[in-house]
Amino acid sequence: MKDSAEVKEVNCELCGSSETVEVPHCRQYTNNQPIHICKKCGLVYFKYRRSPDEMAKHWEHVMFKTGEYTSHNPVFKSRHIFALEFIKESIGVKDKVIVDIGAGEGQFLDYCRKEGAKKVFGIESAKMNSELLKVLNIDHFHGTIEAYTKAEISRDVFSPYADIVTIMWTLHASQSCVDMLTAAYDMLKDDGYVFIQMGSRVLVPFKKPLGTYFSTVLQDDTPYHFSINTLEGMLAKCNFKITNTNHYWDNDLLNILAQKRPKNENIEWQPDDYREVEDYFERWHNESERMKKYVRILPLDYKLTKIHTFYDK
Repeated sequence: MKDSAEVKEVNCELCGSSETVEVPHCRQYTNNQPIHICKKCGLVYFKYRRSPDEMAKHWEHVMFKTGEYTSHNPVFKSRHIFALEFIKESIGVKDKVIVDIGAGEGQFLDYCRKEGAKKVFGIESAKMNSELLKVLNIDHFHGTIEAYTKAEISRDVFSPYADIVTIMWTLHASQSCVDMLTAAYDMLKDDGYVFIQMGSRVLVPFKKPLGTYFSTVLQDDTPYHFSINTLEGMLAKCNFKITNTNHYWDNDLLNILAQKRPKNENIEWQPDDYREVEDYFERWHNESERMKKYVRILPLDYKLTKIHTFYDK
């Protein structure tokens, strides 16, 4: 890794195995950074991680500074609206206590508040986003999820515990998804739900060239690449059972609702065959290469502007 911060090598968090193979062709897309597939369960992940604080600093001082990760971007606004409508149709938002891990600028929690949520609370590591949450008058904790779990904050803030914990485009960017899901579990009522949104990418129809999925940034910015099976397994490991999904196989987004279950309950899930995952990335690479002759890269002069929807009223 091209970074001076101390890193540690981790085994597969889903099954604990250290046996892996590399994702075919990944190094040509990642500036020679290897991404691995667990030979036991098929989880795709990056082995080398900085500390949660170092990862959070990189997101704030590098990733957020580009201006791409902002709620003013229509792409992110549409994701939030899609998430809200999915939750509303599945279990409802009105009178719910909702906690958003990775609350960003607060747009999603503001939408929930306008839809009648009883209380909203955010956890956000970036100071610049924390200031925007203050502007929206949204109660929040400024820090990583790891810092939050160590802080002396009374659970009474949720009055009582949360009905829903949302983790949108954050779980796959966490230092430890097990730690993040465990924190969500501890925040929830016994019948509460965790909602997860991320891109639908692994073991589904190809939706973009492989070179625009992987990138040359430090790979622990987004160290996990989930399929539905490995994400279901990670949820089961943390005592959640999936109850609702969208049509993730033909949609750019994956929406999942999973309910909190007792810790002694056995929740079944199906691992991926690592050889099928290898083959999947091989075919994705080959198809991306074939499509190059059809793709025209044109100059792009696109300025982010604030768009208004009925949620902004």
